[in-house]
Amino acid sequence: MDRWRELEDDASRATIILQKLTSRKEELRESLPRGTEPMPRSELHFCNGLAFTFVRKLGVGLSFEAGHGFVIRKIYTGEQNGRPTWTWSAPLFLTVTAAGLGLTVGYTEIESIIVLDTPEAVQAFTKSQWAVDTDITGAAGGAVGAHLPATAANMSNMKLSDKTFTYSITKGAILDVSLTGLNYATDPAMNKSFYGNRGVTPQSVLDGAVEPPEPMRELYAALDKVLNEYYATVDSQVAMETQVERARDEGAGTSAAGAAEGAAAAAAAAAAPGGKGGSEEPAGAAEDAEISPAAGEKAAGVGDAGGTAEPHED
Repeated sequence: MDRWRELEDDASRATIILQKLTSRKEELRESLPRGTEPMPRSELHFCNGLAFTFVRKLGVGLSFEAGHGFVIRKIYTGEQNGRPTWTWSAPLFLTVTAAGLGLTVGYTEIESIIVLDTPEAVQAFTKSQWAVDTDITGAAGGAVGAHLPATAANMSNMKLSDKTFTYSITKGAILDVSLTGLNYATDPAMNKSFYGNRGVTPQSVLDGAVEPPEPMRELYAALDKVLNEYYATVDSQVAMETQVERARDEGAGTSAAGAAEGAAAAAAAAAAPGGKGGSEEPAGAAEDAEISPAAGEKAAGVGDAGGTAEPHED
């Protein structure tokens, strides 16, 4: 298989993994192996990069892992209409190898999205990474790892794993309790075939110095779609919370206005001749009150009983 076709297949597999792990559609969720944990869409907002790996693991006493993958960096480009904007770097191609000693029986294929939450975690893939750790895995058509320190091929002791999490889909059945040595390294042959010998380094690939290969467009479009759906959900939630808060404030304002109007009406009623709580005055005094400036003050809310009632301001 030529390398172009290999990348087309890997980009398509990565797109399918992303769609399955982030989908809210029941039919896609039901197609996942038992025990698979979904990946929150917010992970794509907070991440600085993503690695997609495809690993096969075989064990009969000793365990062996081999696979490949690629890492891409999310490059922020600014903000538009209150939302962040971004682009994705070209893929830096990787190899994955591992071997373990212990109790291992079975075979499994593990397809993973590794979420890289810090720039350091992304840059760590530009160098060869080694780790030795205890791998405890039981998979029978189930999933390995779910927003835990990376365990798809057991990266929990690697320098990049402090803010690194994996979401995986497994196929097959395996029982693995072993001491595993793992290596992630750049794939010089694959990188050279796409970027040539024009001074391109692993770091420059992740910095966006080279144009992404055409087969990656499908994956980038899927990533952008999930991110935009996440932002739309956030916008809707914020709008709803704003409406609820505004309605609460308006309701409180209406209640306060009603209380003020009621108090003013009660004060005016108390001040009126024959009103409750007031004393009856001679008819002459009542007539004088009709043309007296003092009567105007009462109409504005100054009462004889209970002090001064402040007028309501809208």
